Amino acid sequence: MALPPLTPDEETRRDELVFDLIKRRYDSELDRIKTLDNKAGSLIGLVSVVIGLLVGVGTFTILDKLSKSGFSVLFFIGLGFLLLSIIMCLAVIKVRKFKFVPNAMNLKNNYLKSRYRSVIRSNLGTMAKTIDEMEKTNNNKGKLIDWSWYFLVIGLALILIFVIVFTATGTISKPVSINATGKIDSAGNIHLMGTISSLKS
Repeated sequence: MALPPLTPDEETRRDELVFDLIKRRYDSELDRIKTLDNKAGSLIGLVSVVIGLLVGVGTFTILDKLSKSGFSVLFFIGLGFLLLSIIMCLAVIKVRKFKFVPNAMNLKNNYLKSRYRSVIRSNLGTMAKTIDEMEKTNNNKGKLIDWSWYFLVIGLALILIFVIVFTATGTISKPVSINATGKIDSAGNIHLMGTISSLKS
């Protein structure tokens, strides 16, 4: 059974309803952009602090041990993953161009003399297209943030493994003892003889 045709008033209310739904969707994508950028910024701050602490510890505490340890590659690979995490977040907050609608000048020049329903319908298609572009961009932002978290977890895990292995294998140098004896010959020259041995803990 065919539905009766809509009256002009019903068509206007329908267009208004569709426009309102699309506008809500548009606003939600704008809010999503802000949320994703804030998450990326917070993650950059967190990873930067972690890298700063690790580099500080590695430089002033275990730098000489890193060059001697065969497991130091885990430490540097872990730092590399942390740097990748920051790079992913920087890609998220990179400035992008969006087509915000409605265009103010377009409204002024083209829509002031148009009918009410014509203005609504003209903006529906433009807003829908913009929403689709924003959704794709935000989905990519979300994926980059996910990868940033993965790199952060992997980097911290590698560094934790290095610390465990570093501690378990006793890479820190053991103290040594020096036993020396000497004698003076008839010419007054001093001759030293001795041995160097490691002290067991």
